[in-house]
Amino acid sequence: MPSAQALAEAMEALLAPLAAEHARWPLHVVLDDRFARLWQVTPPPVLSLWSGAEDLRSLAAMRLQQLYGENPADWQIGADWQALRPFVATALPRATLAALQAVAERHALWLASTRPYLLAAWDGSQRQRQRGQWLGLVHDGQLGLVGAHGQHLRHVRWQPLPAQADATWLPRLLAREALLQGLPAPASVLLCGPAPPWLQQQEGCTWLPAPLPDPHASSAAPSLWLAAAGTAA
Repeated sequence: MPSAQALAEAMEALLAPLAAEHARWPLHVVLDDRFARLWQVTPPPVLSLWSGAEDLRSLAAMRLQQLYGENPADWQIGADWQALRPFVATALPRATLAALQAVAERHALWLASTRPYLLAAWDGSQRQRQRGQWLGLVHDGQLGLVGAHGQHLRHVRWQPLPAQADATWLPRLLAREALLQGLPAPASVLLCGPAPPWLQQQEGCTWLPAPLPDPHASSAAPSLWLAAAGTAA
């Protein structure tokens, strides 16, 4: 994973020609998924509707340590906290967030959000996705699968993309992931990013070339978007 200092220097270079004209604007940063940790948290049956957020945070922190060997104190963890169903948690290094915050403050910008690319694509494709449809993000030779149950994000997994595959590759992958997670097999998947032609032609696929909001779109509350370490905003 690139260091926080290297990321801050890259962000400084991106902001230098822009920040003078955008002082006090909100700044949204989309990070390569290598900076982040994403995992599923399944609350045990003993947790109930009355469980507090701290119980769920402790559970997510324990899973972070178990899965990645990371010290939870060094990571900022966020999630759509749910006591009665599995949910996906994400974590970003506190050192990275502090470095980005320092650069933003130096340029009089408000760091409004910092998200990994996969979650930014999930949020950015809300209007295009049908209920229960999964998301497939193509990036850096891999397919990031986001499994949904209804409108809720339930499962994430990165899968290397083969150079070529037959028409059954994606349906088999989706069926396997759904079975492993105890989810209904999706009828379709919304693909986004630079998907190779063979993947765009898979059965049950629709293709969205750009999953993130247009940073140049007109808005009553203008904001500045940046992408780091290979993602595109």
